[in-house]
Amino acid sequence: MLPETATRPRQVCVYVDGFNLYHRLLETRPALKWLSLRKLAAEHLFPGSALPVIKFFTARIDPHASATAPTPKQARQSAYWRALESTKVEIITGSLEWRDHRCKSDACGRYERYRRMTEKMSDVNLALHLYRDFTERFPDVVCVISGDCDVVPALKMVREHAHRVQRKVMIVVYLPSQDDGLFFNRLPRHHQVARTAKLGESQLRLSQFPDQLVLADGVCARPDTWR
Repeated sequence: MLPETATRPRQVCVYVDGFNLYHRLLETRPALKWLSLRKLAAEHLFPGSALPVIKFFTARIDPHASATAPTPKQARQSAYWRALESTKVEIITGSLEWRDHRCKSDACGRYERYRRMTEKMSDVNLALHLYRDFTERFPDVVCVISGDCDVVPALKMVREHAHRVQRKVMIVVYLPSQDDGLFFNRLPRHHQVARTAKLGESQLRLSQFPDQLVLADGVCARPDTWR
């Protein structure tokens, strides 16, 4: 935990790589998917701090499904987005696209082609929002929840800009994994860009939304398969 300033709460801006968090920590743990990002940040990562910005970068799943007949995955995602927005978490969307890939494993006949859905724009969105918010708000702490090293250039720019304008900033990257070999951790000299910490399963378990949220436009409930 970071120390408070003597005169005001620490100002923390939080940026969450939704797909990185999902695939590294949540995909095989459905009971953790009903995650309140604001509760996680306010109670477990930066208690006592002001959180003027929490942004969640993701994309609409099943993008080619009918808009009038959402798939079960879309329904669960929509419920989760409503829950996040009720706590003033801003959702920034990229897109999912089909891309051709080649399998390089002997197990699938080496170089056999296959198609896979690939996320686009979220990394760029996160980097741009992070840098713009810093130059406009000058928070005390910039926090990224991701293990993806694509964010490093933006973090370097924040550090350089802070030095030019003589502002102090702490940059923290929470890694959504217990794997010490996570790529961000293996990046040479990453410690000069940001301090890193592991995002633990226990923190996520203690940061779940209530099973039902009563919102202005109705009740929002945890999906049955997320239990």
